[in-house]
Amino acid sequence: MKPEVIFEVIGYVGSAFVLASFLMASVVRLRIINSVGCIVSVVYGLLIHAYPTVIMNAALLLINIFFLIRMSKQKSADYHADRAEADDQFLHYFLTAHGVDMKKYFPVFDLIPCNYIRFAYCGDRAVGLVMGNLFEDGSLQIVLDYTTPEYRDLSVGTWLYESLAAEGIRRAVVAVPTRNHEKYMQKMGFVKEGDAWVKTLG
Repeated sequence: MKPEVIFEVIGYVGSAFVLASFLMASVVRLRIINSVGCIVSVVYGLLIHAYPTVIMNAALLLINIFFLIRMSKQKSADYHADRAEADDQFLHYFLTAHGVDMKKYFPVFDLIPCNYIRFAYCGDRAVGLVMGNLFEDGSLQIVLDYTTPEYRDLSVGTWLYESLAAEGIRRAVVAVPTRNHEKYMQKMGFVKEGDAWVKTLG
């Protein structure tokens, strides 16, 4: 194969990665895939001596690395929680706005009576929601554990369960049918017990 053809293929591959990155809902995945595209494009630019292309993609790569490092160092202090009631207007707005996405993971979820409703915020933005029933023995039966797509690669889940333990909640149980959610629960330390997923807190 002629070198010119190889160079052109490399250029197309770099462009494909850059374009694919913008299809990612997660900011972290977007920046990682975009960075791969930038690296390939830098190589392509060097091979064909297109130095403006090299400079632009190298600059984008540095920007991506900067933000990825900053996000990886995100501290729990960046998050805070707020309790909500079942008749809270913002709760209904949030459930409506993210309802289709929620059904991908909690297909049978409905706004059933819950005595524990808690939003997770990053700054002034609601990025997560836990709903369930808290019992006197310190166990929380979760009917919904949802994080918005943009924040699924960050530390919201880890922080959330640490903060539940800090509240004195001793056990989290997900007994409702879920879908595409098992890897997340395993990552959070849940263990399958029968038909339920259980996590000991604290």
